[in-house]
Amino acid sequence: MRAQARYNRWHWQRLRSAADECQRWAFALSAYNGGLGWVNRDRRLASAAGDDAGVWFGSVEKYTARAGWALRENRHYVSHILLTLTPRYERAGWQGGAPCSSV
Repeated sequence: MRAQARYNRWHWQRLRSAADECQRWAFALSAYNGGLGWVNRDRRLASAAGDDAGVWFGSVEKYTARAGWALRENRHYVSHILLTLTPRYERAGWQGGAPCSSV
């Protein structure tokens, strides 16, 4: 658990240009699941297409050159944690809050 937390923190520190805390967590979770290099490539693709590279949901999440299975797994991982599990934990009284309550 400590190693996972440190690895997530390492990603978090490298993704400061995200639009807000929710987007930053989405980028960090995507990087944890599939690699920071892929996140950076996806952000470049979004920017080249005229979308906001600082926004995950509805922007960067739409762009990738990953294999189909990797795309599905990575995008599901991010949305499942931030949009499904985190609100459940918050309702159960766990500390930390839900950074993506407005998505």
